[in-house]
Amino acid sequence: MKKLLMMMVCSMLLTTAFAGNDIITKDIKKLPAMAQRFIGKYFPGEKISQIKIDKDLLKKDDFDVVLENGTEIDFDAKGEWKDIDCKQGVVPSDLVPAKIAEHVKKEFPGKSIRSISKDSKDYELKLSDGMELKYNLKGDFLGID
Repeated sequence: MKKLLMMMVCSMLLTTAFAGNDIITKDIKKLPAMAQRFIGKYFPGEKISQIKIDKDLLKKDDFDVVLENGTEIDFDAKGEWKDIDCKQGVVPSDLVPAKIAEHVKKEFPGKSIRSISKDSKDYELKLSDGMELKYNLKGDFLGID
């Protein structure tokens, strides 16, 4: 019985230690400088609804920003954007690589880009009609997701 109780206590302590302590704020100064500049440049005049700082003991912090217009932007620990979801509008054209923007304009006329995400391998876009597109980092079209 003592062993079982000790195992349960250790399990709870480990779970608590690795759970992380997320922080919710509206203070833009809690973001890395690169993320602050990004918001000021591409979303000028938009107010922050909330910033969630994802704290994790095993990796660096991530930042999830929600603007008052509903736009959600995810940043890595350095302040580089990973995901942008403009629920009510369109992704600023300067953020979409030129080759990708040209392809969307040519092949999907009349559609706008509502969200874009990037990782170490590719870009994923969601258009205004819900269609999801995938491109490699060079901007080559890979297909419809």
